[in-house]
Amino acid sequence: MFTADARIGAVRLYLLGAFGLGAVIGAVILPSIRRRLTTEASSRLSAVVMGAAIVVVAVSRHEAATLMALLVAGVAWTSVLTLYSISFQISAPRWVAGRALAIFQATIAGGVALGAWGWGRCADQIGVGDTLLVAGLLMATSALAGLWLGLPNMSQPPEERRLDRAGPAVGLEITPRSGPIVIEIDYVVPGRNARAFYAVMQKVRRYRLRTGGYGWSIARDITDATRWTERFHAPTWNDYQHLVHRGEGSGREGLDESRALLDPDAPVQVRRLLERPAGSVRWRDETPDLDIGPEPAGTTP
Repeated sequence: MFTADARIGAVRLYLLGAFGLGAVIGAVILPSIRRRLTTEASSRLSAVVMGAAIVVVAVSRHEAATLMALLVAGVAWTSVLTLYSISFQISAPRWVAGRALAIFQATIAGGVALGAWGWGRCADQIGVGDTLLVAGLLMATSALAGLWLGLPNMSQPPEERRLDRAGPAVGLEITPRSGPIVIEIDYVVPGRNARAFYAVMQKVRRYRLRTGGYGWSIARDITDATRWTERFHAPTWNDYQHLVHRGEGSGREGLDESRALLDPDAPVQVRRLLERPAGSVRWRDETPDLDIGPEPAGTTP
């Protein structure tokens, strides 16, 4: 015969085991869920399902029902946590991927610790059952947050996703992974503004590096003292597009200051080059060298 303490311990083991088994099942079926639903829809569904499962645990008086509810909660928990992790790792630019993932992990760990303390205090005041009921209802209604804070759609491979902006026309068959990309920008600066322009371009340097560029330099034409060339790199074509997208936000003060020092009658010229280091091109006789035409002049990124 089992003692009361032994039976309670066995029940706790079964409950934790059901939740853990659900987590394993969630990891197995998640790929099929992602093929059928968007990231945002999967996240909302997981929130509603887990909220409903917690409510069942709160009101259940049968061990079998509680075990099934925890099994479903484990599936939803693993699914939503994995979706968030995938979203962070894929959507974050590579130059801040480590920091973004660290912030995500710290947020999860801190939220669990803070929630454990807060719900523990709540259970002391209103009881475990009512606390679980409140938690389940809040979890289910949290799906409404997706109406304002939607997740990016990660159901497509990164190569097939496009930024929501018009990119420059290209005359080569390149993919998002093609690179490195070299960006050269020609400015015409009156001689009286040369020293001020150089000082302002040091702010632009920090701006370029902060948004993901590297290998930045500024040069002055020795045959025409009014012509300056800014040069920097992006790792891939996809990184360059993200760099331009990030550049549309705040922090452009140095770039705006530099524009005020230029010759207003001379347009800024931008060149985007695909760098080809030695050994990077594998030529084949049967592969033609496509010539789609020259790229039109673009705007400054």
